[in-house]
Amino acid sequence: MELLSEWALADKYQDWKDDAACRGVEGDLFFPGENNHYNPKAFAICKTCAVRERCLMFAINNEIIYGIWGGMTPPERQRYKKSL
Repeated sequence: MELLSEWALADKYQDWKDDAACRGVEGDLFFPGENNHYNPKAFAICKTCAVRERCLMFAINNEIIYGIWGGMTPPERQRYKKSL
């Protein structure tokens, strides 16, 4: 998440990350690995997260197109955004 601080973000308030279930977890877990598959552990972590919805909206509002955010992959976020 270090790169995010360098981007011009639409959502400048990120204090919600302090309460994220993924805090302290290796970030690579949330990006596709071999054969472009995501690790099921990432989804399990997101499922328990108290700020999952906030994380999801952060990714949508900032048009983040990589990785799992709010328990969703990029295609899932695109479908969700269209449903809003």
